[in-house]
Amino acid sequence: MYSMEIFADEARQHLYGRFGDDSKKIIVQPFENPYFGSQLVVAFPTPKISLNFENLGNRKAFTSLYMNLTPPRTESSFEKAVIADMAIPFHVEASQYRLNISNPNPSLFCFDNSADSGQTAEYEAYTHNQQCYDQMVKSIKNRKQYSWTKKRRPHPESITQKRLFDFSEEGYQLTLPYFDKARYAPRPRKDSSQITVIPDTVFCLSRNICDNMWAEAKLSPALTPYEISISENQLITYSLSLEICGNEKSPIAYMLPSLTTHTECDMFSNIKKEFGRQIVPITVTTVDQLDSSILRRIKSCEWAIENADNAIGNAATFGFKDSREIFQRNREVYNEELAYLQDAYKNLESERII
Repeated sequence: MYSMEIFADEARQHLYGRFGDDSKKIIVQPFENPYFGSQLVVAFPTPKISLNFENLGNRKAFTSLYMNLTPPRTESSFEKAVIADMAIPFHVEASQYRLNISNPNPSLFCFDNSADSGQTAEYEAYTHNQQCYDQMVKSIKNRKQYSWTKKRRPHPESITQKRLFDFSEEGYQLTLPYFDKARYAPRPRKDSSQITVIPDTVFCLSRNICDNMWAEAKLSPALTPYEISISENQLITYSLSLEICGNEKSPIAYMLPSLTTHTECDMFSNIKKEFGRQIVPITVTTVDQLDSSILRRIKSCEWAIENADNAIGNAATFGFKDSREIFQRNREVYNEELAYLQDAYKNLESERII
């Protein structure tokens, strides 16, 4: 289990290197909630912060840059807002990084029934990786939204992997116009013996946490079963990919401009229990945006509960038993979400985050 305080310290050090004294105005702290534990909240004081840079060697210097954290309209714009504009609380190694995972190919003596411990270990490793691979195929088969690409048109820059950021000795990152360059990488084979996994972001962290950490960026929290199934399959695919690559410990980040829902937290717990992989929820937002987001979600839950009550009454009047049970389950979900948000809002107020 990774301590959220360790992630918070890492984020503070990184932001101080980016923003200097202005980083003291940024709220970086784990937010404890009795419903699920802890998530990292990074809240900026205003939607826009001006950054000033010195000359970066012989490269063209970006003398000033304005970070904009206004509510994004798409996941891509959220990635750009918090990553390319340097609002991300960690050092980013790559974005839209494409990794081709090959179907495990056992050696001939892997199935030898001798008592050789080396052969036995190899067979066990192959079996484990094959199970991981088969589960990945099952999760993402014919579903493009599960962070993989089945077909892509040829591109002149697709021969080699392009990274979002170039690095100088100071570690400064390139700005928004360079964002899309990271999206082109070697294409997978056409014989379906490979699966392409594309994590939204790869963080480069200190060795006392892990070598790196993959992240999935979401525009808004997920509450419905369909949204949860998409997010869960993405995180499971990431976890199995890391396991095949021999990385059993690194956590996976789940980035949002708001707090997670109670159903997402249940999903994190299930993934931790089944796959042993910790999911780290990270909120990157502004203080005002976080405040308005929670209040807006509270009103939405109250409206949904009222509608569910009316639907239950109508279903009972006309004798629709199955429909009434569905509406009752929906009402329970929104009641749990409402209680969670009200409790979270009180805790955020008491911790002076909002």
